Amino acid sequence: MANINDQIKVKLTDLGKSILDEYVAKQLEKVSYLNLPKDYTPYKTDSRGYTKFSIWEFTNIFGGHFWNGGPQLIENNEIIFNVNWVPFDSFNG
Repeated sequence: MANINDQIKVKLTDLGKSILDEYVAKQLEKVSYLNLPKDYTPYKTDSRGYTKFSIWEFTNIFGGHFWNGGPQLIENNEIIFNVNWVPFDSFNG
């Protein structure tokens, strides 16, 4: 059973990456007073191309971009669950 706070990881398509970049840019505008580096992102991509999210934040960022027949945002429509128990870069699932 999954909990909305559980971690998932996905390989984003180019469109998915651009949606994430736009989301991060909007969020950084809200905290511009912190003077974070321009290339700052709270979302890291591992050596195999996977980006990790909690389920709730993934749906918050991408939910409005999914619809029947819509463009692919994640490669092969694959979402990997249960990454909470395995180091990020060493997950083989």
